[in-house]
Amino acid sequence: MNSLETIEDTNSSFTTMGGAAISGDNIGFWTFLPFSGFFEGIYEHTGGAGGSYAKIADEDDTVFGLNSPLRFYTSFNSSRVDQDGGETAFLGEDTTGGWGIYSTIFFGGGLFAIPPRVYSGRDEMPGTGELFDLTFTPAISFDGGDIALKGQNDDQSWEGVYLFDSSVFDRFLVADLDTPASDSGGEFFDRFFMASVDGDTDNVAFLAEDGNGDIGLYARIDCVIGKVIGTGNDDLEIGKEITDLGFGHEGFDGNSGGEPQAVFLAHFDDGSQEIYVAHISFDPPVPGDVNGDELVTLVDLIFLFDLWLEEGRCLPGDFNKDEIIDLLDFVVMALAWP
Repeated sequence: MNSLETIEDTNSSFTTMGGAAISGDNIGFWTFLPFSGFFEGIYEHTGGAGGSYAKIADEDDTVFGLNSPLRFYTSFNSSRVDQDGGETAFLGEDTTGGWGIYSTIFFGGGLFAIPPRVYSGRDEMPGTGELFDLTFTPAISFDGGDIALKGQNDDQSWEGVYLFDSSVFDRFLVADLDTPASDSGGEFFDRFFMASVDGDTDNVAFLAEDGNGDIGLYARIDCVIGKVIGTGNDDLEIGKEITDLGFGHEGFDGNSGGEPQAVFLAHFDDGSQEIYVAHISFDPPVPGDVNGDELVTLVDLIFLFDLWLEEGRCLPGDFNKDEIIDLLDFVVMALAWP
């Protein structure tokens, strides 16, 4: 028989709660408190039933790590909280109207929110010149200090999946509207929905739509992006077609016993739904293939020159993985030329 334990309830200190995320016996959550009317904040509970809670941030607290003017938190989002081994990540708005993604550290025996990992209107979406607007971010995935998110600019004309890597304190592109969608007949990604990160490996899984209108669950494993499952076909070979997919921000384990895996919900054309776990394995990329169509053609050469001397992680066309597109990559393409 299942057992349940009460962690926090509205009969104690809180009036409304939401966005609970768990890791071990640590739970991060959003709440309203009845002090001085409704007072909004992010809290963390440890120790299971009978344990204790601690404030991470509320509307009184100063936002650290941003230039003047002095800013305080004014609002939080109940659906954008995640937990990882005693640390909590959350989305907060400050007195200037800017949204930031923050996470916590223990310092001096207390729990503190540190400067924003990603901040609206300040941080650039890698490779675009556009700035993040976190108003449109549906959820964040937090693991091992790393954060994955769907990001958009202020007019929603550009979007993608991005990774904040805590080991180097920087943001990196996973996929955006310039990224070819695997197994889509040469189409590019058209929309993104949800992302999940494995902080130990920096592998990321995400839900996206391609230019054909098909929804797919994709993963980037060791810089190779591939489709795990998609709508519009009988990928599962069970005699019915997938019409939609569901995937959550905690739905991916990038290194489960050495094998990445993802859990997803499949909706079928007969109205049924089933939950599956996918064990992910991709073929290595074709040397010299930049656009992911498994061919080496003039199109790849054009793409390579468009990316010439760009630097960054997992760039298409960076065949020797030295994080720059240069003559060495051109040599790889030339040797693979048919």
